[in-house]
Amino acid sequence: MAIALNPETERRLQDEVVKGHYPGPSELIDHALELVAAERDLERRQHIAARIEESVQQADRGETYSMEEAQKILAERRAARMAG
Repeated sequence: MAIALNPETERRLQDEVVKGHYPGPSELIDHALELVAAERDLERRQHIAARIEESVQQADRGETYSMEEAQKILAERRAARMAG
């Protein structure tokens, strides 16, 4: 695969390789892609943690459903997904 880089990006990539931080451009790009994936994973985890915290706060305020209510809501959502 061939990619076109803007001159500034190409210069930065070459600088990292020349400084010996990476054996070659491919390794630097691999590392950059790993960092992007890790950042997305962190964002996903933070989103999940925020949702859990929100749920805990709702429970602390007594904003909960009985088992029957929860089952009914889930059944309605499932039916809506199946229909649409």
